[in-house]
Amino acid sequence: MRKEPDEKRFWYYVLPSMLTMVLSGFYAIVDGFFVGQATGDIGLGAINLAWPIAAVLQATGIGVGVGGSVLMSLYGGAGDRKKAALAKGNTLFTLALFSVLLMVVFLCSYPFILQAFGAQGELLSASQAYIRTVLFGTFFQVFGCGLTPILKNSRRAVLAMLIMVSGLIANIVLDALFVMVFGWGITGAAAATVAAQAIVAFFSLIALCTDRHLPFHLSDFKPDFHLILRTLKIGLSPFGISLAPSIVIIFANWQCIRYGGDTAVAAYSVLSYVSTTFLCLLQGIGDGAQPIVSYLFGASRIEEMERVRRRMFRMAIILGSAFFLFSIPTASFFAGLFGVSQEAGDMARTGLILTATAYPFAGIVRSAISYFYAVDKTKQSTFLVYADPLLLTPLFLLILPTFFDVNGIWSVMGAVQFTLCITVCLIMLYMRKTRKNEKKA
Repeated sequence: MRKEPDEKRFWYYVLPSMLTMVLSGFYAIVDGFFVGQATGDIGLGAINLAWPIAAVLQATGIGVGVGGSVLMSLYGGAGDRKKAALAKGNTLFTLALFSVLLMVVFLCSYPFILQAFGAQGELLSASQAYIRTVLFGTFFQVFGCGLTPILKNSRRAVLAMLIMVSGLIANIVLDALFVMVFGWGITGAAAATVAAQAIVAFFSLIALCTDRHLPFHLSDFKPDFHLILRTLKIGLSPFGISLAPSIVIIFANWQCIRYGGDTAVAAYSVLSYVSTTFLCLLQGIGDGAQPIVSYLFGASRIEEMERVRRRMFRMAIILGSAFFLFSIPTASFFAGLFGVSQEAGDMARTGLILTATAYPFAGIVRSAISYFYAVDKTKQSTFLVYADPLLLTPLFLLILPTFFDVNGIWSVMGAVQFTLCITVCLIMLYMRKTRKNEKKA
């Protein structure tokens, strides 16, 4: 029988989670690498413009999956296995429902959305070809992303990682085959991603259906709207974390087109791919610790939970700082990795260094967000998540390029994450002061 989550199993949960998160981010990176080699700036720019739509599919899967899995861990920690199983079944029902809704909505609207994002001419045609193929695989995108957190909260973090590895390997092989051998270009890259996500969804479903620790019953799939609403409420934060970079991409692309044209869009796509890798690793710390924190919180083992939280924050600070230092000497390498033009590569080299200033602060912010939704403090986590793409990023994107031109765009992430880090510290201090007052009373 698998052991219950506790602070001694920190690395068992965190390391596979970090690898799983970075592998999930590699799907777009692999597409970008092969498309960049085959088509250059236009292909990379097209994926970058279309990606926010694909990101909604993945973010929905992650949000629903994490929301349901947090409830599973909370009920499991409280010893209520019946409720935990019901949360699991309702999560799968919700994933299926959103798969149908999103596919219908986006297939009817994607041409208008892409034009609103600023796509024109060749960029518009290429981005339509990419996203059309992705949308026909909506079910696999949503379930491929949504089942992974359920597996992790079912104490199968290593299995979730191995399934994600199999999907990534399939994506690399199929990208090489479809894009480079068959010459399908950007459509082939999208088809490879969909096929790889189908593999992840298929094996994850098999793993969940054969789980003896928390087996399925037909009654678990009966919609419980209270549970579904609670799942969606918790899932708002992980949904936002996953989607925020893509919302940022929309605003950044507008400014890139304004200040640097298609070349700046291609350069920003390189920044997006590289920063996604580091941010996914940092996100993996919080996501990995979440099952432990939720379980201990549900079991009222608060002292152990607080030790896990402190450990999570220490690791995020150390790793974020290491990523910043690593990015400085490797900027030239990453700038030339995706086959962009010399001009775009020069822009990307500077941008990678400026973007890297965000990593130490982003580690703290993302760990705090994961901690808050793990203990069902959704107001704090939701505020931190959505303040980035809906308030701070648009604000800094308007201000900084006015003074620093294109380099102002590259500096936005660092400014936003620093501001959010200060906000996290203030929230933590307020919460500590509130707990002390409650104890005195």
